[in-house]
Amino acid sequence: MTQDLKNKLLDTIVDNLDIPKPYYLKAVDRHNSLGEWLCRPESKLTAFRPKVHSQGSFRYGTVVRPLFADAEYDLDNVTTLQIEKTSLSQKHIKELYGAEISSYAKAHSMTAPVEEKNRCWRLRYSDEVAFHLDALPCVPEDAAVINTIIKYGVPKEWAQVGVIKSASQLCSFLMHVAPVIFPTMVGSQDPQSYHLP
Repeated sequence: MTQDLKNKLLDTIVDNLDIPKPYYLKAVDRHNSLGEWLCRPESKLTAFRPKVHSQGSFRYGTVVRPLFADAEYDLDNVTTLQIEKTSLSQKHIKELYGAEISSYAKAHSMTAPVEEKNRCWRLRYSDEVAFHLDALPCVPEDAAVINTIIKYGVPKEWAQVGVIKSASQLCSFLMHVAPVIFPTMVGSQDPQSYHLP
């Protein structure tokens, strides 16, 4: 097999695995629409200055088509609420957030009911593109915890990560933290030299 043929074959495989551009744009629109809703002046979350971010495969550009025709694309986002961890219970935050997610679904005439999951709320979109969006509320890490992590020599930008959003981010975080906290276990090698599966 020639190199040109191999390249064409790989391009075809990638094209068939990758999310089609119109679907990607629809996912971006859905993420932005929910973000605008959660940040609108009338939102019950406005007082907490919400910041909405995508997470997972859409954030990192690693989305692949579902394997089966009846499967859905999975869109994930996190809404960081600017409050102290101890000011509201996790249950209260989730209920407040869920009320906003439900009002979004109602205002946008979504036919599928909002589903409560362990840590998030799921919106199912029922149009030509099968998507569900898992929306997760979170709060920033306490300053004392961040400062303790920094004292161990972890770079500030890593210490401020309050939510590990993906396996690759967790691996990256651990590559920076483990050599500092567990130097005898990791050894003296540069953590960047490790190969991650």
